[in-house]
Amino acid sequence: TDLRLSSEQMYYEAKLHYESIASSNAPAYSRREWSHLLTEAQEDVVMNVVKEGIDNSDYNRRVVYALMVNVTKTSGSIISGTLYPNSYELDLPANILTILNERVKVGTTENIEVKQISYDSYWANIRNPYKKPYNKMVWRLNSQSNLTIPSEDETQETTYFNKIILISYGSAITQYKAEYIRKPKPIIVPNAGLTSSKSLSGYTETSNCELDAICHRDIVRQAAKLASAYTKDQIAYQIQNNEQKQLEN
Repeated sequence: TDLRLSSEQMYYEAKLHYESIASSNAPAYSRREWSHLLTEAQEDVVMNVVKEGIDNSDYNRRVVYALMVNVTKTSGSIISGTLYPNSYELDLPANILTILNERVKVGTTENIEVKQISYDSYWANIRNPYKKPYNKMVWRLNSQSNLTIPSEDETQETTYFNKIILISYGSAITQYKAEYIRKPKPIIVPNAGLTSSKSLSGYTETSNCELDAICHRDIVRQAAKLASAYTKDQIAYQIQNNEQKQLEN
């Protein structure tokens, strides 16, 4: 028996949950808005699994199994960086939610550990011989999009788009391997009215949840909670706005 819910079924159940927890005069959401709510809820469920630990339970493993992707970058796509000593830059797919196991090849040595650090940690520890990269570990500066950062002497700045920066102990990084969890495709309910100019992550056609059926109703419940929370925010904003107008009058 197929226990998977179609996007239409998820939409219907999410509406029922929302109506049961919202007030009687709560605003209704359109099919396009429910598509956004279900898609956001889906990512929330996945990220909760990541925070708990993928191997924490069979449920967690089943939720993310379809989203696990392996990526390998070789020297042809790894370029020397310009802002940091012993740094190397490479592009990663734009649909990454979170990176898991990472290993690099430095010189002829394979399977060297990669440690994610912040930019503050870089400046604080790069000159510390006991904390900076060495022959069994390299650093990865946080992957960010559209990130503009200055050089150490502030004479130039560089903007990174879906790039990561690896810092080695001196030898060249010639290979990068990682396992990552990609963003799930959006859940789009029928007749959502999406167009190329009003798409959902580039998608416009009806699409069902691609995750295991085990989490479909968790996504439904989370979407209803999001709808209720946004409704409360709207009501609170309207009250505050009305009070402000009364004060001004």
